[in-house]
Amino acid sequence: MAKWKRSTKSPAANRSRIVWQWWIYLGLLLAPKGTHADTPVLDSLEGLARRYYAVDLDSSRYFARKAAAQGSRIAAHEKVAWAYNWIAITYIKQGLTDSVTVYLDRCLAYCAEHDVPEIAGKARLNQSINLHQRGEYEAAVESGLAALRNFEAEGDDLGVAHAHYNTGMSYQRLDRLDEALAYYRRALPTYREKGGVLDRANTFNAIGSAFNEQERGDSALHYYRQAVEEKLAVNAWAYCGSEYSNIASRLEQDGDSAQAAAFYQRSFNAYEALGDVRGKSLVAGNLSKFKLAAQEWDSAVYYGQLGIAHAETTNDRYLLSLGHERLAAAYGKLGAFERALFHDQKHDSLSELITSAEVQKNMDELHIQYETEKRERELDKERYAGQRKNFWLIASGAGIAALILALVLLFQSGQERKKRLLATARADLEAERNRISMDLHDHLGAELSVITSRLDTEAFRAGTPESQTQLTVLANQAREASAQLRETIWSVRKTEVTLEQLATRIREFAQRNLEGSGIDFRLERSGKADLTSGQGLDLFRVVQEAINNARKYSGGNHISLQITQEGTQLTLILRDNGRGFREASVAAGYGLANMRERIANLNGSISIQQAEGTQIRIAIPLRT
Repeated sequence: MAKWKRSTKSPAANRSRIVWQWWIYLGLLLAPKGTHADTPVLDSLEGLARRYYAVDLDSSRYFARKAAAQGSRIAAHEKVAWAYNWIAITYIKQGLTDSVTVYLDRCLAYCAEHDVPEIAGKARLNQSINLHQRGEYEAAVESGLAALRNFEAEGDDLGVAHAHYNTGMSYQRLDRLDEALAYYRRALPTYREKGGVLDRANTFNAIGSAFNEQERGDSALHYYRQAVEEKLAVNAWAYCGSEYSNIASRLEQDGDSAQAAAFYQRSFNAYEALGDVRGKSLVAGNLSKFKLAAQEWDSAVYYGQLGIAHAETTNDRYLLSLGHERLAAAYGKLGAFERALFHDQKHDSLSELITSAEVQKNMDELHIQYETEKRERELDKERYAGQRKNFWLIASGAGIAALILALVLLFQSGQERKKRLLATARADLEAERNRISMDLHDHLGAELSVITSRLDTEAFRAGTPESQTQLTVLANQAREASAQLRETIWSVRKTEVTLEQLATRIREFAQRNLEGSGIDFRLERSGKADLTSGQGLDLFRVVQEAINNARKYSGGNHISLQITQEGTQLTLILRDNGRGFREASVAAGYGLANMRERIANLNGSISIQQAEGTQIRIAIPLRT
C-alpha cells in the first residue's frame, strides 16, 4: 500500500504534482456522465486514494469517500466495499480504533448485503488488526480465524497467509508462544513465494519476538537482523521501527547499553517518519524501561508519560499497561510513593482486563471450533466425490430440489419487498448511528485526550504543590469525562449489547470509580442474552448511579452485583454492607428518581430494601 522509498523531489515539485493530480480528478468529474464515463472516474478515485495514503491520509479518505458515493450511484458494489475498507485502513494507521470499527462494520454489512466475499475477508482481517491494537486479543483471534475461513473459501493464498500472521500476533500477546510460532511458520512459505518484502520481513521480526519471549536470544537476534536486511535492501528504512526496537531490547538484555540506546533512537526516528503514533508509544515505553535500568529516574518518568500520552490517543490497553508499569517503578525510585501506587493500580487494572480468567478456555474453544469446521469441510468434499458416481440419483434430487425451491420462492415473493424496506430503514439508522459515534470520537474524544495529556504534563512541571494538586484534579476530571464519552460511544455504535459486554463495562467503571476508596467490588453474571443499545446504556447508567451512591454515602467496604437471566427476564441485584438510608429523606440527592425513570422506560421494576446495608433489585423483560 505504501511506497518503499521516500520522495527525493523538492517541495515545489511535490506541490506541482499534487495540483496536477487534482486537475485530472476535476476533469474526470466534468466528463460526460454515463456507463462508459463512470468506470474511469471510479478507477481514478481508487488510484488517488491509494497514492495519497503515503503522504496525506485526509486526502486519501476524501477520494475513498468519493469512490463510495460514485460506486453507490452506479451499483458498483465491489468498489463501494473497497472504499469503506480503505477508509478503515487509513484510520488504522492513525490508531483511531473507534473510527476503524465504524467503517469495518459498515463494510461487512455492505458485503453481506451485496455478496462481496473477497472484500469481506479483507475487512475481517483488518478487524482482527484493530481488535489487536485495542488489546482485545481473544476477539482478535476470533476475527482472524473468520478471515482465514473466508480466504480459504475464496482460494486466496496470500489472504490465508495474512490471516495466519495476524492470528499468530494475537496468540503471542496471549502468551501462547507455540501456537504463535506455528501460525507464523504457516504464513512464511506463501510470503516467500507470493508476498512482498514487508510481508517476509514482518514475519521474520514476529518469529524473532516469539523466540525472545522464550529466552532464545541468539535466535531472536538472528531473525530481527534478517528482517532489517530484507527492508533495507529496498530502502524501506522507515518501516524498520519494530525491528530496531526489538534489536535494542535484545542488546539491552545482553548488557550492550550504548548500542541499545542507538537502536532505540533509530526506532523512534523510523516511527516518526511514518507518523506511527502507536509505534512511538511502544518505543517511549521501552526507553522508559531502559532509563530505569540506567538509574536515570527523571528520564524514565518523561518517557513513561510520553508513552502513555500516545497510547491514550490510540486506546491501546497493552501499551497503557506498560506505561503505567514503568511510571510506577520510576516514581518509586524517586520516593513519590503516592504517584507510584496510583500508576501501579492502573497497571494492575489494565492487566486484569487484558488477561481475564476466561481467555485460555475461550481460545481453546475457538481453536477447536476452527479445526472442527475445517475437518467438516474436508469430509464434505469426500462425500461430494463419492456422490458424483451416482449421477442419475443426483439429477433426480436436483430436479426435486428445483421444484421445491420454485414453490418456496413463490411463497416468499410477497415477503421480500417488506424485508428490503426494513433492511433499508435499518441501514439508514445504522449509518446515522455510526456518523454520530464517529463525530463524537474524532472531535470531542480527541480534544479530551489532548487536554488530559497536557494537564498531566503541566501537573508534573508545576512549581508548587497547590498548583500540582489543582492540575491533577482537572486532569482526572477530563479523564473521567473522556471515559464517560467512550461509554456513550460504545452504546451508540452498537445495535445490540451482550450481557458479557455490559458486565465488562460495569467492571471497568467500578475499578476506575472505586480506586483508592478501600471498597471491594465483586460481579457475578449468568446468561447470554442480547440487549438493545438503549437497554444496555440505561442499565449501565442505573448501576453507575448506584455504585456512586454506595461509595459516597454507605460507609461500607464491599459492593456486589449479581446479573441473572431467567427465561425472558433479566435481574440485577446490587448490595453493599453500609449503614443504609431512608429513601424518603434522600431521594433527590441520590438521583433515585432518574434511576426509576430509566427502569420504567424499559418496562421494568426497581425496589430498594434496607437490611444490613442496602439492596437494589432491578428486573426488566427481555426481547422474545
